[in-house]
Amino acid sequence: TEYGSFSFMLAPAKTLRANVGYQISAVNGTTELLNPLQVPGSLQSQYQSPFFNIAWTFHPGLTWKGSWNYYGYGEDGPVGPTSPRNFHANMLTLALHYEF
Repeated sequence: TEYGSFSFMLAPAKTLRANVGYQISAVNGTTELLNPLQVPGSLQSQYQSPFFNIAWTFHPGLTWKGSWNYYGYGEDGPVGPTSPRNFHANMLTLALHYEF
């Protein structure tokens, strides 16, 4: 299993902050099938997730926030009687943070 991540934070003004980064996890394994009743599963897969978020405090106690994440999962090796699975999604979140 290999895992890596990095992120950068940028704050060009006191009221504006942004983060950008990337995460990845890769598995490259093999095994010997000793039990024929065992459910086959992939031992070779890759999961990646780049992200971006931003926050703007436009009034004391009020902050607009927005974020984007990409989730990607893919299998490279044989998984038994099914085809390799590949999933991905783009997620966007918008929020208003209120402090009192």
